Amino acid sequence: MSLMIYGATGYTGTLMSEQARARGLDFVVAGRDPAKVAALANRLGVAGRSFSIDDAAAVRKNLEGVACVLHAAGPFGKTARQMMDACIAAKAHYLDITGEFKVFALAESWNDKANAAGVMLMPGAGWDVVPSDCLALHAARRAKSAQTLRLFLQHAGPVSRGSAASGGEIFGIGGRVRRGGAVVETNEQKPEMADFGKGPEHCIPLPMGDVITAWKSARIPNIEVCTSSEQSGLLAV
Repeated sequence: MSLMIYGATGYTGTLMSEQARARGLDFVVAGRDPAKVAALANRLGVAGRSFSIDDAAAVRKNLEGVACVLHAAGPFGKTARQMMDACIAAKAHYLDITGEFKVFALAESWNDKANAAGVMLMPGAGWDVVPSDCLALHAARRAKSAQTLRLFLQHAGPVSRGSAASGGEIFGIGGRVRRGGAVVETNEQKPEMADFGKGPEHCIPLPMGDVITAWKSARIPNIEVCTSSEQSGLLAV
């Protein structure tokens, strides 16, 4: 039983595939483009599978013998549902690297289906939300009766084409925050300044996946997220 990296020929997918090869993992690379998949598979010395995420029968067929899918083909608002559905049917665990709120909400809504199939749905196994979720839990442990968590995020360096497309999906849904433990829509948030260590920077409210995940980790009832595109850093208040 192996790992499948889907979207393996993209910028981040290629980096993950190279790391998987360096670590000696049992994995296959997959994606839409047969020529690109074959070239990557040959370079890494692993098997490759080519199929469209929109062909449900092909996705399920190609998940045969796969224990876990690491999904890297964004924007995930257009691809995660198909892959999650196939993973549940194939009883394969699902990971992705999204920060898109809608994908976290989808995974949460399918919790019972995933449990019944004995599989895990885990969006956000990347920059968002792994470091920010660790920070949220750390803050909650230090401030045991905290009622409000405000996360300020920075992104390091340039943004890949896939990340830019995912950013469009996040912007497109409007404001989302957590109030009293529930996710609500809001237009009341305004841009703010945050100091990550090199002076104040402009940060804009953005409904990242942390609005869902930080609640599960930290159980703080009121959560907001703002982000800057400057150099790498995290700040929680």
